[in-house]
Amino acid sequence: MIKKMSLFALALIFASQPAMPVAAQAQADAGGWQAPQIEAAWNYDGYRVERHALASDIVGPVSVGDLVLVADPADSCTGVDCDIYHVTMLKDGMSKHIPNLPGTLLDETRYRLNDDRLVYITNLKNSDTHFTVVELDAEFNESEALVEDVFLTSVTDVDVMVEGIEVYLNPEFNNNTTGGYQQKAVYIYDHKSGLADIIGKHYDLRRENLLDVQDRIALASWEFKSGNEQLWLMNAEDEDNRFYEAVPYTWTEPEGDIVGAHFTKDGSIEYFQYFKRFTFDPKTDERPVEHPETLSWYRDVRDALQITRDRMAWVDAEDTLFVSDGDSVLNFGLVPGGVFTLQSDRIFYATAEGGVVYDFARAEETQLGFGVTDAVQNIVVGTDQAGTVWYQNLDTGKIMNLGFGSSPVVSDAYHVYWRGDDNKVYETTISPSARTNIETVSALKTSDSPRVYLVSGTQKWYIPNEDVYFSYFDSWTDVKNVEQAQVDSLENKGTIKFAPGTLVKLANDPRVYTVGEDGKLHWITSQTVAYAIYGSIWNRDIVEVPMSEMVNYGYGINIYTEADIYSI
Repeated sequence: MIKKMSLFALALIFASQPAMPVAAQAQADAGGWQAPQIEAAWNYDGYRVERHALASDIVGPVSVGDLVLVADPADSCTGVDCDIYHVTMLKDGMSKHIPNLPGTLLDETRYRLNDDRLVYITNLKNSDTHFTVVELDAEFNESEALVEDVFLTSVTDVDVMVEGIEVYLNPEFNNNTTGGYQQKAVYIYDHKSGLADIIGKHYDLRRENLLDVQDRIALASWEFKSGNEQLWLMNAEDEDNRFYEAVPYTWTEPEGDIVGAHFTKDGSIEYFQYFKRFTFDPKTDERPVEHPETLSWYRDVRDALQITRDRMAWVDAEDTLFVSDGDSVLNFGLVPGGVFTLQSDRIFYATAEGGVVYDFARAEETQLGFGVTDAVQNIVVGTDQAGTVWYQNLDTGKIMNLGFGSSPVVSDAYHVYWRGDDNKVYETTISPSARTNIETVSALKTSDSPRVYLVSGTQKWYIPNEDVYFSYFDSWTDVKNVEQAQVDSLENKGTIKFAPGTLVKLANDPRVYTVGEDGKLHWITSQTVAYAIYGSIWNRDIVEVPMSEMVNYGYGINIYTEADIYSI
């Protein structure tokens, strides 16, 4: 089979730039990231598919920013309401395992409400009364604790939200328990005293569920023992006079519900009560404003409603899609299956023909061949009605069929994760060359000469040996015999080098190099990185070359991470 190369890569590989190697030391894998356990792998033109050795009953994969998470309940976690998981993070083809994390980390809505910050609260040194609040950085490593030690007593569960340096706590208490009803309250952490202060001193029995925070104002839904519910604003701005006040006309009947409540950009509140949409500006409104739009009562709220800091998107009972920015509402019409994905600057939604991406700033839509389930920058993934998993680069138009399954998510431009039809988690690694414009190269020779040439367009390069030949082609049957006149008509560009991506080494030297698109040799500094780039069979096709040939390539930067391979 003829392999395909980018024209840019060909131009560089064909150039000869001798150089001396640059000394460097391999870096150890940092932060606990390592190659994931893989059950099986398949290589295709432009991408590799791997099946992860994960249990089929795990939660996920779930997209949280640029990370993909899968999780299974902790062994110590019992009961249907248990919310502690062993979480595996997937990013850049690597994985990292962190035990005993709260399920709130799997909630992308909570992640967005926390201004794209990964924050959680956990017991401090196995204490039942002392807690610490931790923020994870972009690599899912623990950064400095936002709260080193806060004392809370009689707590059965506690949630946390942040705004800047302010930390809001929402503990549930095991006292005052009657018929399964447990009290909750909203606190703000005082960095000066090291104590958590309840917002507005009160001791009456109710459940205060923290929903959003903005400008030191907390929005909470209060549930009462009677089953009634009501929205409240809890002002933490003035440390000496913290208070709370009800949002008027939000009192529900017993077992009534208020969902999707959040702050809009201007400080107003937007929410659904009895499936009807309302807005309320506490600075100007005496009562909430009722709007004609409604929320679907046929779908779970998690499937029917999505919120970013700037917008809210939802479908109604007929699967009509709406997007609100607090001031105006866009109607996108009927969406098959109610499938949509909201981001801060655009929305993706399914159509009968496939899918659409709509850019809010430009008020422009682009037709796609599938319904998008996740996107990072201009890389989108999704499925069509047949359950085919698709990958598309909106910049280049490159589109690939990756397999079959559901709910694909993307962590970066080169890695896609999804659930297969067998309920297993699959990962696709996209080749860097799959994102470039490609042109087919061919091999020619004449019947009266053993010399074989690689041909691209009107140019030819002499292929010096069998190893170089098989870096471009899979079989000698790819060589076409032609007349001498046809070979002579091609512009001679000299001798060709190994194809980009070829793995080479010197005899008696353990270091393995990859040939970059820059025409240079790049040392792959660890087996872990080699695995992440080439898969479990990375060491099967290493070509051993003499030093006299190595020096013709020159040496480029070392490969410490999988991301480095995309810069060469």
